[in-house]
Amino acid sequence: MKRIFKHFTYYLLSLSFSLTALADYDYQYDITHATSVDDAVLNITQTLIAQQFEIIAVINHQQNADNVGLSLRPTQVILFRKKYLESSLVNRSTTAAIDLPFKILIYENESGEIKLKSNDIGYLIDRHEIPVRQFGLRKLDATMDQFGLNNKGLIFTQSQQNVAETILKLRDILLTAGFFIAKEIDYSKQGHHQKDITLLIFGNPNVGSLLMQNRQEIGLDLPQKFLVFKDEEGQVQIAHNNPRFIAQRAGIQGLDTLLTNVGNALNNFATQGAIP
Repeated sequence: MKRIFKHFTYYLLSLSFSLTALADYDYQYDITHATSVDDAVLNITQTLIAQQFEIIAVINHQQNADNVGLSLRPTQVILFRKKYLESSLVNRSTTAAIDLPFKILIYENESGEIKLKSNDIGYLIDRHEIPVRQFGLRKLDATMDQFGLNNKGLIFTQSQQNVAETILKLRDILLTAGFFIAKEIDYSKQGHHQKDITLLIFGNPNVGSLLMQNRQEIGLDLPQKFLVFKDEEGQVQIAHNNPRFIAQRAGIQGLDTLLTNVGNALNNFATQGAIP
């Protein structure tokens, strides 16, 4: 277990952005000695705390599914952070905040094996166009862009309100629609370079559980998020993940109608949240 997280932490701390860090977009590990997801979560959280990470939340997707009368194999996600690491990423690219805090998905698959999944730092670099030092890598990224191959999977809505007003409106809309607010993180209070960036993490087990019944791996990108920030032109933007992007990442199949409905709902929430 400790070996696994030394390896994971190495990539989080390796902000030199080497080619090695860009090689794979995510990792999936076997923890053969774990007796249950609960056992693995306990060991992982203890390891992260010992490494001075702050545990933001542990979301039990199975319990949330059970609360709405749906079945799901044991599935939990740990949200954790180190503020200076987050600030380093967000300073380089504002939209990187939508993939924060750092996450580890722990789940029991159909064979009863305990699995871990997390985002590689290279995924964040590529998705959010975080500047890299190697000229060759920048040139390769531009080459892929010209063919439309760098799909970032983010949808933006311009708000007519400031960041605080937009967040307040989004909170009211989500709560009225029956969503839960898992966490709100104000990045403007982290580091002297950060201004007007707030992340709202929210979910709906009725929808998320159906997605995870299809492929548990999508639990890494759940709950959903709205990132509200002021861009370089001074415009307030609301960003959220395209459900089809995260579904494709997880290998979801046969849920086109559900994904369309989720996408429409998120777009509507963002549109409503943008209006005073």
